[in-house]
Amino acid sequence: MYCKTWGGGVAPWNVQQYRVEQRGDNVQCIDIQRNAPFDLIFYHFHGLRFYEFNKLTLGGYDLSVAVRDCIYKPYIQHVDSVFQKYRDQYPIVPHEILKKETWMTAFLKKIKIKKEEENTVFKESVL
Repeated sequence: MYCKTWGGGVAPWNVQQYRVEQRGDNVQCIDIQRNAPFDLIFYHFHGLRFYEFNKLTLGGYDLSVAVRDCIYKPYIQHVDSVFQKYRDQYPIVPHEILKKETWMTAFLKKIKIKKEEENTVFKESVL
């Protein structure tokens, strides 16, 4: 499938080719090579994972502060508010909240190296 609209198809693997800015209620991307602005319609949050204890990973991509602030921060806040609102009513934990350790975390614990999983951050530090 091919999206002919500029505002669709922005993702963590290609967002580096745009300058990202907040314009009122909209997120605007400016194609760096052509200096062509467009409103972001949707973003593919590939690799974003929520873990227990208010931790999450952004997928290991090189994301600018503007991308984190304009795209990720509002989305994470929204997901968190929906989760907080309904968690007592619906005690089922969504599959996106991963309880299992990754193989790397288990490995690091096993060899007793105190190091956080790469690209895993506390939610509060992103927000």
